[in-house]
Amino acid sequence: MTEVVKTHTPPEGVEERRKVDPQRTVLPLEAHGARALNRFVGPDASDFDATAAKDFTEGDDMRNVMEGFFEQREFRGPINIGRFVGKYFEAAKALNTVKEGDKPFPSVEDAIKHFADLSPEELADINQMQKPVFQLLPITSSERNLEDLNGNKPIDRQIDANVSPWTEGALERADVRDGVGEGEAIVGWNIAITEGVNAPDVLEGDDVSEKIEDRLAWFKTTHGDRGCDLKRYMKLQQAGFAKEDPRPLDDLFGQDDTWTMLNGDPVHDNCVAGGNWYDGVRQVDLGERDVGGQGVRGRFRLSVMRRCA
Repeated sequence: MTEVVKTHTPPEGVEERRKVDPQRTVLPLEAHGARALNRFVGPDASDFDATAAKDFTEGDDMRNVMEGFFEQREFRGPINIGRFVGKYFEAAKALNTVKEGDKPFPSVEDAIKHFADLSPEELADINQMQKPVFQLLPITSSERNLEDLNGNKPIDRQIDANVSPWTEGALERADVRDGVGEGEAIVGWNIAITEGVNAPDVLEGDDVSEKIEDRLAWFKTTHGDRGCDLKRYMKLQQAGFAKEDPRPLDDLFGQDDTWTMLNGDPVHDNCVAGGNWYDGVRQVDLGERDVGGQGVRGRFRLSVMRRCA
């Protein structure tokens, strides 16, 4: 029986790609996806492997697109925590400036170990995230976190983050909680998996027409203390600026129409911390919202955190 080899036939009116890219190697359709992901299985895997990577001229771009596709919540299935942390550990490290006298980074093995006791509820929240992001969070002053955030401003005319007087107080309270003083060295590390999508969906069960205080009470009942706080949010925005195509989160009056309720920090004087990007003035805004009012654009970001000893 003659083996049937399926090859790509371009649609009518579309020029064959070999004519556009003379260096292109003709591959069976089965090989294209495997070549993009560097995953080869089956009896002919060795034949696929024999094709030099340089012959697959769009390998990196296609690999990034396909990996991004399979990481979407609708397709990825339950997250393998060890693989996830290992994949994004170095990118998380790159967002932190470690100086002499600082506690060194934990190892990737330590980070994975400290996520080993995740509860079913925590795992459910992680798997509910649209775009989970692994975070390495230095236990240090808010001042140093702001230095890291403001240290990379890649967007044209971008200025330092706006920190309201209320938020200054919230950051001081966060430093007391963390046991650190102004300008202090990094004394340890937290690790977190946090919702990192640009504009979060409304969580199932959340009602944006309710007062913020009622939504906060609902979140506490449904998700416990698994909300994002100011320090985690600053790292998320910093990660957006570090991308090849910089992209801030929560473009409130632009493409996202959202702001994040940072309920990982406590309500104070009837206000909750909030974060977003103001494109009109090109800055991250760290402010507050009155919990007695509505916040139809406000969204929660789920986050699961551990202390990494």
